[in-house]
Amino acid sequence: MTQHDHTLVTPAPAWDLTDLYEHIGDAGIQRDLQAAKVRALEFRAAYKVTFDPDHINSRDMLSALRAYEAIHELGMRPYFFAVLYGAAQTDDPRRISFLQKIREQWQSVYHEVLFFECRVMGLSERVLTALVEHDDLSPYKWFLTRLMRQRPYRLGESGERILDTQTSPLRNALITFFDEFLGSLVFSVERGLKRERLHMEEVSALRQSSDPEIRRRSAHACLDELSRHGAVFRHILNAVVMGHLNESRERGYPSVLHKSLLSNGLDEGIMDTVMAEVVRRYPLVRKYWGLKASSFGSETLNQCDLLAPMGSRDEDIPFSKARQWLLECLGEIHPTFFDCAREILKAGRVDAQMRKGKRIGAFCECFAPSLPPYLSVSYGGCIRDMMTLAHEVGHGIHYILASAQSYLNFRPPPILAETASTFLEMVFCDHLMGRQTFQTRHAEILGVCLDDMGICIFRQHALTCFERRLYEKSADHILSESEINDLWWRENYSLFGEAVKMAPEYRWGWTQIPHFIHHPFYCYSYVFGNLLSLYLMRRYHEDRDDTLEVIIHMFRAGGSKDPMDLFSECGIDPKDEAFHEDAFEYLGEIIDSFKTGMLKDKSAVDSFSAVT
Repeated sequence: MTQHDHTLVTPAPAWDLTDLYEHIGDAGIQRDLQAAKVRALEFRAAYKVTFDPDHINSRDMLSALRAYEAIHELGMRPYFFAVLYGAAQTDDPRRISFLQKIREQWQSVYHEVLFFECRVMGLSERVLTALVEHDDLSPYKWFLTRLMRQRPYRLGESGERILDTQTSPLRNALITFFDEFLGSLVFSVERGLKRERLHMEEVSALRQSSDPEIRRRSAHACLDELSRHGAVFRHILNAVVMGHLNESRERGYPSVLHKSLLSNGLDEGIMDTVMAEVVRRYPLVRKYWGLKASSFGSETLNQCDLLAPMGSRDEDIPFSKARQWLLECLGEIHPTFFDCAREILKAGRVDAQMRKGKRIGAFCECFAPSLPPYLSVSYGGCIRDMMTLAHEVGHGIHYILASAQSYLNFRPPPILAETASTFLEMVFCDHLMGRQTFQTRHAEILGVCLDDMGICIFRQHALTCFERRLYEKSADHILSESEINDLWWRENYSLFGEAVKMAPEYRWGWTQIPHFIHHPFYCYSYVFGNLLSLYLMRRYHEDRDDTLEVIIHMFRAGGSKDPMDLFSECGIDPKDEAFHEDAFEYLGEIIDSFKTGMLKDKSAVDSFSAVT
């Protein structure tokens, strides 16, 4: 039985959320939300009137910050449960209704404490600077610094309340509708003598089929069906863009990227430097795509073959075996990584099943340091699925290490959030190539790694360029489907050039990218995080122990430090050309190893065939 039968010999596990709550009727859900509401009201009574902007001291500020965190910790448990419960089955109206109800209840709690950050930002420059530098508040230095940097763009308490009341329900509704709609679609794919009706995760899995005709048909069926609903996706995207543009104008951001840049502690100059370095290396990824095309007997790679496996067989690697190999890998690397991964992969924390209605795309989530991470993948039993599992476990390791931080300092910024996952994926790639089982499949394993790099560095760069152009063009009118399609085609062609042939229906590729809806301008974080991972892998091979200590230090920091300060502590300078040279040189070495692996694996397979 292969992954394309969508039924594994060893069934993949599903979530068991009872560590959070027994079920949606669990009395603990309302008890925790009510407790959060009571604390929020007490917090408001204690600090809204007595918050003296001229005489606030470090002791009072520390007490206020801890009380503020405690409210969020209480509210995040039911909110987290509702998000996971809804993501498991987005086509279940009861689950979606429950999620909406919990969101509204948390929103009413949040509105009671919304004044606090506004009051902190309203402090004089002298007072706020003194608080930022005070030893008692050192754990919150980056949080307070971020508030200082956001000061010019805040609207005051009444303005913030109005904006939040207007935008949050709409944004949440758009996200919920997008997920539910995409999860409900059915795609008709012809395979052999029969036509099958598949959901999104199943048809996406067929991109990894060893049969090129199945890859072509599944890609066509997917995009053809999405194009039939072009008006729906256009309206969703335009609504998200308009909402983001309006908020940017209201706040006076210098660019539509600025909100995202603030959350990452970056300025636009650093981002532009990174993006320009990626463009300079387009020939590098095109070289890989050319090698991959040649292995398929072609000069040009078809877009539907970007994720095609190098092997000639489909397979069913049980989830239990993937879990075992991943834990063995991490046990060899560092006991801290092993302990974290064992906690993440315990029963009930992973939803690895393929099923209709499940939220599209793999993810690992954790809303607070007091909560365990949960991860979702659609595991079909191939090498790429094992790599995806390693990627998401990397996110989970980051969350667990960061859980030493308090709530306001816990969540890593996006540019760092993608580093742990990619680093672990590359380390697992090395581990698999060292196993006897995969001695004749090095090119296949490296191909998966390089496919992901092509997506997470170069394609995510193209997606960011598309998003920027999208917002620029939307500044004075609502975009039509053809305008969006043209922008999408242009930016993808800039990347692919003549190395990758796009089918006409690929003009609709933007419709299936959840980041545009969930997190505007998140995609460049993949670029940054993956380059950092390549740089760290180069260091790891030069000085393993020292690099692991640097990585663990970085992950334990969570969101407690200015990312640029944290990089400096670790001897990393993303503005330095040497950083990019090291990262891309290492990528070039992987591509060379892939080329060598192609010849070696073919020779080994031919020798085996001759003997047998």
